[in-house]
Amino acid sequence: MKIKIQIFLLFFALSNIAFGQRGDTHSFNFKVKFEKSIPVENLQIFYLEYSANKIKAINYKTNEQNEIIFKGENYSIAGAGNYFPTIIFSLKENKLSNYSNEKIETYKLFYLISNIETYQENISNEILFTNSNEPYYVRVDFYRDENKKKYNIEYVPLKLLSEEILEVITSNNTFVKIKKKINENDKYVNCDLFEKNEIWWNEINSETDTTKKIELIRKIIINDTIYKKYNPEIKTVSSPSINYNNIDEKGNLCGAKILFIVKFDKKKNLILDLLEQPKYVDLLNEINSENTEILLIPATEGGMAIYGQRGSSGVVFITVTDKILKRKIKKLLKNRKA
Repeated sequence: MKIKIQIFLLFFALSNIAFGQRGDTHSFNFKVKFEKSIPVENLQIFYLEYSANKIKAINYKTNEQNEIIFKGENYSIAGAGNYFPTIIFSLKENKLSNYSNEKIETYKLFYLISNIETYQENISNEILFTNSNEPYYVRVDFYRDENKKKYNIEYVPLKLLSEEILEVITSNNTFVKIKKKINENDKYVNCDLFEKNEIWWNEINSETDTTKKIELIRKIIINDTIYKKYNPEIKTVSSPSINYNNIDEKGNLCGAKILFIVKFDKKKNLILDLLEQPKYVDLLNEINSENTEILLIPATEGGMAIYGQRGSSGVVFITVTDKILKRKIKKLLKNRKA
């Protein structure tokens, strides 16, 4: 019997060598906060490759609380991958040299060292980095309390770096840059058009008086003249418009303006944009609750499906019901072509 057990153990040991050690794939989701003096948008983020615990996929996004939310998958080898790959945050700064008036480029580094296989459970403790003059790293590990995993967060001066952790973070000299997850509206973060559009849609949807609705329409069409077309209009056979991005006065990318379409004939309409056609201001002033009907199609209800990207912020149809106004519009268009 003893010989059989020894043979089994020998076979098991050899199988680990032949086929590799057992490992597990984990999904992780956790966040890291920085104090306001360290804007997260100014950080570049990397992780250190670690053979016993590898990142399979990772990205991050930021929020208004100056936090970074990481999401992805990692693969750890059982019994060896006890350290989650070290994450390094780099803050670029321009400072005056101590020896001259010349500006020099510096990089301040923040280290997140995690003595855990992965971040599988919510961390009730806050992982917070501060702008300390003394170099330090944040260490995360865990302990068991009544069979529940609880995280412990410790701020350790770099000069007290243990040999074990030093071995982990120096096992590889390759830094991998982590990409930020780009949501459709994230790229417009420096422009206020998206926010203004949301406010306008809330106002007009809650308004019951048609005259006041038209005033809201008139106001936003005039105000939107500050947003200029970013790229020239691109047309294809399959789509009337592909790119209708706009920029504000500072050159920030803003996305699409709300699209206002005036229908004055069964098969004819015009786009009411005072930046493209300033003379349409007379038409805008003529519109009232007696000579038009309003149809609102917010972006969430199919504006983009009808007009492509140009309708991605929503579409407003203004149907002219008055014959006199219809004739004025046709005359206006005829004079524009002449």
